[in-house]
Amino acid sequence: MAPTIQQTYLLLFAVVSISFFHYQSYAAAAAVAPESGSDDDQAMSFLEETCRHTQYYHFCISSLLSDSRSTNTYDLRGLLRISLDLSMANATHVLSYIDDVLDNIINPSSTSTLNLTSIESCGQDYDDSLTYLQWAIEAFDGIDGENYDDANDFIDDAIAGTDHCNKEIIDEELIVVKELPEPLTNMNEIMLQLLHMSQDILCYLSPDSCN
Repeated sequence: MAPTIQQTYLLLFAVVSISFFHYQSYAAAAAVAPESGSDDDQAMSFLEETCRHTQYYHFCISSLLSDSRSTNTYDLRGLLRISLDLSMANATHVLSYIDDVLDNIINPSSTSTLNLTSIESCGQDYDDSLTYLQWAIEAFDGIDGENYDDANDFIDDAIAGTDHCNKEIIDEELIVVKELPEPLTNMNEIMLQLLHMSQDILCYLSPDSCN
């Protein structure tokens, strides 16, 4: 059964919140025993250092910690791959939400302020973003690997698609009469943070690709 409109958003919020709680617990434990020097400590230190080079430090840490691979990753390529995988998973969740919204709009011509055309357009934006993100992964981590310029361009395309979804409204004589559902605009913000996080990690890994 498809997730309800609220369930999908709550799922995305819960992943980040639970991961942030896990990070806070880890940080408290590390403060008690700073000299442990375990592999987990080294991986966490590397993750924290990487996230300091992103726009959303706490979001970066909580998001990456939601993937168990992060605690065993000691290189930027690995964290970049995890970040892009998280972005793809999030885009898939948003697409499921959009499908659920469209399935529940019984009469598009009713007095509802929801914009059916724009929601469908957002679905196309996210579908395209999944393609761009897959191409970004293949550009630096595929058979021919390490083309960070192309990877950065594809992430830019995904960011542009999410921005386009955010701006999807219909107006008549400059008066907005149709709008996106609030959960979708919130999901767009989470998606943008994930995408910018991925791009920031890529730029930290390969500064020349972002000039």
